[in-house]
Amino acid sequence: MQVGETIQSLSAHTVIFFVHYRLIAKHGGVRSLLTVCVDPSLRRMRVGAFRALGTVCCVLEAIMELEEAGGVQVRRGGKRANEEIFFFMLVGDLLWQILSDTLRDDDSTEDEKSEAAGLLAQVRLTGVANLVRFLKLK
Repeated sequence: MQVGETIQSLSAHTVIFFVHYRLIAKHGGVRSLLTVCVDPSLRRMRVGAFRALGTVCCVLEAIMELEEAGGVQVRRGGKRANEEIFFFMLVGDLLWQILSDTLRDDDSTEDEKSEAAGLLAQVRLTGVANLVRFLKLK
């Protein structure tokens, strides 16, 4: 199977395939998709890679791999009035660079920009929803 077909098939599945997404994350799929996003020779596959990352990153294990690759950062905040320590998730340097370059690039297609924005939203949503579990696993 070609790289483009593989990327397309990753984003074509539905919720039933969460187990598969966890396996993809466990075996380096997130890092591989990030590589596709930054490799200029694979630019024609960037839309599919953004879409596949957004799909795979609906599971916590993928967000954790994304953190290991420099795609997100978990930071400890201060204390709130009730003395509980709070945490927040930031988009990491690598992912921020990929997404901001795509969104600012005049040569980026509308599809690339849409998928980049969607990926940003998905990563933030999954990260926030699973942050407590994320911190317990670390």
